[in-house]
Amino acid sequence: MLDQTEVARVLDLLGNRNRRRIIELLREKPCFVTEISDRLMISPKAVIEHLQILEREDILSCQTDSRRRKYYFLLNDIKISISIIESEKKEPETDISNELSFNLLLKNLKRLTKRREDVAIMLQAIDESLEDIIRELHKSGKEFELFESETDIIIALAHFPLTFNELVQILHNNNINLHENLKRLKSKNYIHEDKGRYYLGSSI
Repeated sequence: MLDQTEVARVLDLLGNRNRRRIIELLREKPCFVTEISDRLMISPKAVIEHLQILEREDILSCQTDSRRRKYYFLLNDIKISISIIESEKKEPETDISNELSFNLLLKNLKRLTKRREDVAIMLQAIDESLEDIIRELHKSGKEFELFESETDIIIALAHFPLTFNELVQILHNNNINLHENLKRLKSKNYIHEDKGRYYLGSSI
């Protein structure tokens, strides 16, 4: 049983919507940083920050696969039970302005719920299209003589410009190989570097 201080800490931890989404995703299966970024449409840099916070709190942990890529999984899940205690009853207000305000709330509730459903359908379609593109990119990368690790760099940079150290954290690649991969990709004009950050595409 958590004491009041620990409960407050957990609630602060889960107060961030993206951290809650990451936990929900990891309940399904372990994921790489790029997978989390793809599924939740969050930049890899932000994903890393959330993962580090959750890792410090022993909510999740990580391991590396045969290609030395780091993947994350739930170490301790969180379940919160909330009880609603009936408060002292008060006489309902009959003021007309209050009734109009309540009707406006109902109207906005209906409008935003519908919009959320539309956005969810659109995001699902985008997720499916992204998965198709990533599969095709891995396939095409071989035809263009790209290493799989270089294809992973392209996918990571598609989300957000990243520094060398951020790429090391995301891809869990050693520095020598990553330097060589970046050098090859720059020579093919697939990526470019500006002020210490790597961007997808040519600088021209």
